[in-house]
Amino acid sequence: MGRLKADIVIKNCSLIDVNTGEIREKTDIAIKGDRIAYVGDASHTIGDGTRVIDVDGAYAAPGFMDAHIHVESSHLTPYSFGWTVIKFGTTTVFIDPHEIANVLGDKGIKLMIRDSYRTPIKILITYPSCVPAARDIDTSGAILGVKDIAHGLKYREVIALGEMMNFPGVISGDIDVIERIKNTLKMGYIAEGHIVGVDEKKLTSYFVSGITSDHESVTGKEALSKLRLGIHLYVRESSFSKNLKTIIRYLLSKRVDTRHIILVSDDVSAEDLLHRGHVDHLIRLAIDSGMDPVAAIQAVTLNVAEHYKLSIELGSIAPPRFGDIVIFEDLEKINVKHVLCDGRIIVYNGSIIDVPRRRPRYPSWALKTVKIPSELSSDGLKFTVDGASKVILHVMKPEGLFTRDISVELEVIKGEVHADPDKDIAKISVIERHGKGGGWSNGFIMGLGLEFGALASTVAHDSHNLIVAGVSIDDMWLAIKEITRIQGGFTVVGNGRVLASLKLNIAGLMSPLPCEKVAKKLGILMDAYRKIGRHEINPFLKLLFVSLPVIPELKLTNKGYVDVLKGELIDPIISKE
Repeated sequence: MGRLKADIVIKNCSLIDVNTGEIREKTDIAIKGDRIAYVGDASHTIGDGTRVIDVDGAYAAPGFMDAHIHVESSHLTPYSFGWTVIKFGTTTVFIDPHEIANVLGDKGIKLMIRDSYRTPIKILITYPSCVPAARDIDTSGAILGVKDIAHGLKYREVIALGEMMNFPGVISGDIDVIERIKNTLKMGYIAEGHIVGVDEKKLTSYFVSGITSDHESVTGKEALSKLRLGIHLYVRESSFSKNLKTIIRYLLSKRVDTRHIILVSDDVSAEDLLHRGHVDHLIRLAIDSGMDPVAAIQAVTLNVAEHYKLSIELGSIAPPRFGDIVIFEDLEKINVKHVLCDGRIIVYNGSIIDVPRRRPRYPSWALKTVKIPSELSSDGLKFTVDGASKVILHVMKPEGLFTRDISVELEVIKGEVHADPDKDIAKISVIERHGKGGGWSNGFIMGLGLEFGALASTVAHDSHNLIVAGVSIDDMWLAIKEITRIQGGFTVVGNGRVLASLKLNIAGLMSPLPCEKVAKKLGILMDAYRKIGRHEINPFLKLLFVSLPVIPELKLTNKGYVDVLKGELIDPIISKE
């Protein structure tokens, strides 16, 4: 009404009204405190103390939101992540911290929450539902049961139950799994989904549970089946699984309504954040795939807010929503100029303004999480077979999130099966590193391109045990010792030397360094890999999902080979002669 004057008025914008699908030209936005107070001709709200920003016809959109992301996968802390993505117009993210939860349990989730307080963006939590991802065939650093989850859902920063990855448990009616969903719905929260590669009956059975979203579609046909079941379809474009263009083009060819489509990143690397952006990158890809620009912006604003039951607070530029606003000049390039979050100007003319910041400090228990079995030695990495000259083995072949089961014949030399670089087959071991007495297992992997040397990583969904792969047992053992020394991260070893390492000593997943420095160190790692490998790939991305026993087909955990569809451990040897 103008009785109190606005703190900020954005004048002369082309307002993207996601509520109606309109672009309203020559519109003003008045902000008081952290809220939007008026939209229209806001002249009457301007007083002596009002800051007026005339954007001269530039577009104004609601702050962009990422509805599903694992911040740990960027190897950045929430603090570093928040100060990175604000520059791209991201003002809210919904994080599922199940990566750190698998290492540190509820303490790790609280660490992420505390860290988020020092960022300019809103970081809301979907409380992890599956820690570990699957029982009895893996060893994680923590277990979150039904009571733990019920307690965690009461945290004020928690907004939903995180992705229910144990889809076989949902479909079979596992009492423990169903109880987690049931408790969530009783509390008035939503439950996030995760299901892939099943038939229509199993898909229907899964969503009958009350789960209302999914981000695992890799084909347009699968995505359409999920939309038809009335869920919010998360269309993913991560650094590791690029599904957006395929799915959007297919859905648009079927002339589907896009209001239940949400664009998400799921997992995004520090390098991609620097070079491509964040949610703004998803919008550009969707537009390039044929999606109407306003619909693409709805898919990262209003659609997200409505799914999470937050549309009175977020998702559109209208009173009394939070003053989360992105200003840009090109509707297809989404070249972010100004960003406001909670009514504060954080980014002005493309640069973060001088906002006081205090870097977080991390407790010692979060920095010392790599504890390999004391009985492990280099001999323990050998794959031995008695009484045979040849064996046919199960060999893993990573293809994105999936890991195919390939049968390969290998020679047995003096009772030991070795890597075969000519066939692009390396040895691989998964070692329980949480000090839980879970032991280790050995197998073989195809597609890493290793000619000699070894790689090791503590970033391995979801239990994040230590994975080491290589041609040489001695180099594999050196890689394990290096990872233990730096307390988590990545390393490349060749001919008895450590060629490069990236220290991720916060839970073995994240670095306290800013995005630019993490990205630079990742580049150095890749340079080191090229000295021992022959492919133009990032081998650590290949290793990310080889031990995740809830995505088909064949996985290797610290307990052995897992047939994911059967949900059971199997013998690595098919036959021998």
